[in-house]
Amino acid sequence: MAKSVAYTNADQLIKLFFEERKKGQSITNQLITKAELERFAASNGLSVVTTPPFDELNPPKELQVPP
Repeated sequence: MAKSVAYTNADQLIKLFFEERKKGQSITNQLITKAELERFAASNGLSVVTTPPFDELNPPKELQVPP
């Protein structure tokens, strides 16, 4: 149940983000900048947390997965 609510909330935030983004520019297929995402998060009482880059062979250190 909590997972479903989290997905619903995330989906709503994604839609809101892109609706707000469309208002500010005519072309919306540009990459999203970290600053843009941080401004949106702050305006909605959220914070942005990023991880260092990773790939299949070098996963994040905090990710615990079996071999």
